[in-house]
Amino acid sequence: IGFMGAESDRHQALEADIRKELEERLRPELINRLDHLCLFNPLDEHAMLQIAKNHLAELATRLLEKNVTLSIDPSLPVWMARRALESKLRAREIRRLIQNEVEPNIAEHLLSQKHLKNLRVREKDGRPHVTSPREVKP
Repeated sequence: IGFMGAESDRHQALEADIRKELEERLRPELINRLDHLCLFNPLDEHAMLQIAKNHLAELATRLLEKNVTLSIDPSLPVWMARRALESKLRAREIRRLIQNEVEPNIAEHLLSQKHLKNLRVREKDGRPHVTSPREVKP
């Protein structure tokens, strides 16, 4: 690609390189079925942080429908975004972290304390940590 100035020049050159690579690897019958190439830029840390915040906000909304208030410490989405950037799953890692690490901790708290209405989730020691207002914070 070299020293191309405009972003559109780089995009066109990249698209041409990808098309050439496809033509070398795929049969013409398959290539003719492709209507359009769509190139995506990799997600950066800011984008991952926004995705993490959005998924956590959706979780908080679902809990609010059950009359449970979830406050999210700012450290949690930052931790999740960094984990996602290190993972091969990238943004899908955020959803996996919520399903496998955050939600089970919340469920455990809600089941152990039946009348609990407020929870706080934060990152502690490289893991999501859920507390309730009654618990003493270290």
